[in-house]
Amino acid sequence: MDSLPLTFCDTVVSCLDLHHIKLLTLLSGSWPIAATNISRKARELWVRVYQDQEGVWIQVKCEADATFRSCVFDPKYDRIVKLELGIGKLQSATKVSLSHFRKVVLPQFRNLITRCTIFDDYYTGYGQYPHAVANAVFDELMDHQGFTSLKICNSGERSRKFFKQQLLLGNVTSIDACYKGWPSTLQGKVCEVVKSARFHVIGLEESEFRLDFDMVSALFDKCFKGEIPRGFHPIIRGKPSFLLVDFSTLYSEYTASKEGDGFPRFWGFDSGNV
Repeated sequence: MDSLPLTFCDTVVSCLDLHHIKLLTLLSGSWPIAATNISRKARELWVRVYQDQEGVWIQVKCEADATFRSCVFDPKYDRIVKLELGIGKLQSATKVSLSHFRKVVLPQFRNLITRCTIFDDYYTGYGQYPHAVANAVFDELMDHQGFTSLKICNSGERSRKFFKQQLLLGNVTSIDACYKGWPSTLQGKVCEVVKSARFHVIGLEESEFRLDFDMVSALFDKCFKGEIPRGFHPIIRGKPSFLLVDFSTLYSEYTASKEGDGFPRFWGFDSGNV
């Protein structure tokens, strides 16, 4: 492994996200050299893509470390970790046509998105306008493996297909499903995310989804069986579809602390909340 040519290592490292690039700096040989060279110039980008009310013109704005950056991307160094969609005007943004966005910009996004959060909740109150940006993104990136967090509203058939497909891919660890109209058939897919080893946050309070008994008990099982890594705090939020008193006997040995035992894992319920 130490004898691998630097050019080969450089090519491989340029395809990784910044988290894994930094891990490679701990190795020996050509890997840490290539990883160090790339990590010094790496940019983790927050990309905002807003459309006008007619859905004809698109504005693209990039930020890294809360600073405006050029929207000229370099796939060797740039990674998109946040993608925000919306309607309105952006300051200091690059303006392109919808056609150019579809044909030129979106293919670039496909090569840059990694461990990415997608925000689509900025369509609140704009239901009468075409969702040109969202539809274009959902169509082009439907099967992309780089999304780990979804915060999207039900803006139409494409958003529902994108949501379902991303859950099926198995990379999503956090969900915020916004607004009404989500198909009840997706309830089971959301539950599977809670049961996955990498589950982080599920927020269903702004949607018609409900926290069912299987979702919440799956989180309890992880907690009380010691399956949650230290320092990791998974969260589920939403309206339960069951009576919380159903938990009265679940892990009842932990429902009350013993004075001085120092055991940190206790739970209770009150006023409809866990």
